[in-house]
Amino acid sequence: MQLLLTRAMLRLGTVLPLFALQGLGVCAGWLGSVLPNRPRQLTERNLELCFPEWPVRERRRNVRRSLAEDGKSIAELGAFWRRSRRRVLALVRDVEGLERLERVLAEGRGAILAGPHLGAWELAGLWLSTRGRMATLYRPPHSREFESLMVQSRGRFGARQVPAGRRGLRELIRELKAGAMVAILPDQLPSGGQGEFAPFFGIQAYTMTLLPRLAQRTGVPVLLAWAERLPRGRGFRMRIDEPWEVDGETSMAEAVAELNRRVEAAVRVAPLQYQWSYKRFHHRPPGEPPIYPRKRRYSKRPPRKIE
Repeated sequence: MQLLLTRAMLRLGTVLPLFALQGLGVCAGWLGSVLPNRPRQLTERNLELCFPEWPVRERRRNVRRSLAEDGKSIAELGAFWRRSRRRVLALVRDVEGLERLERVLAEGRGAILAGPHLGAWELAGLWLSTRGRMATLYRPPHSREFESLMVQSRGRFGARQVPAGRRGLRELIRELKAGAMVAILPDQLPSGGQGEFAPFFGIQAYTMTLLPRLAQRTGVPVLLAWAERLPRGRGFRMRIDEPWEVDGETSMAEAVAELNRRVEAAVRVAPLQYQWSYKRFHHRPPGEPPIYPRKRRYSKRPPRKIE
């Protein structure tokens, strides 16, 4: 049923203009802001933690706006995954920093593209895959049918989709040594033992070490890249940050701290386009209490009859 609904939503993306799709996303986000639900709860908590300087009324308004941006991310998916290459690339109206990526690729060393959950990250991956040979690391979803759809859609402009794991890691190393680009979501919560804590908006966040270890092992630079959503359905602006190196003298603590600093700087450009409904601070340092309240569970048993 879920896959059928997803396919129906994707078909909408081929017929409706971008502003209409985003309007549907805004409606879904508004609904999510007035009904009790987990994404709203997480968004409220994350904005409270990361922007304590915002007045309470402004923060409540920004919770609604953030959920509307989440809704847009879902509603836009059909446009990215189903439209022709020409129509998809035409959605990118402006590019800042393209010369940085071209300079790195011209050196023949490859590049690690760090694409956070910010703006239209699905579009960013597709656009970047047209700039040269690219492999994208992904975490397989629970549904194999959806995984097949996702891999096909994300790779339709040429990017190879590499599932996370030891075998995938070896493939990424080979790609980087061959001068290709490798795209990774740098703010995805790593499994236990595969990350280190580093500040993110002043809060210790468990951060993946995979990305800086790849950069350190292969000697390729890291560039932050993301697609900013322009207002009123006008399209998107690609932003590519200055490259940075993780050399052998850089400690892992320094590397993950720099990674988070760069992601935070990008988020501050368009703070409400970040996916604040994600449990970014789920893991805590030893001795610290949980940041998020436990998910409420409802019993499937019928209420006990009172006699």
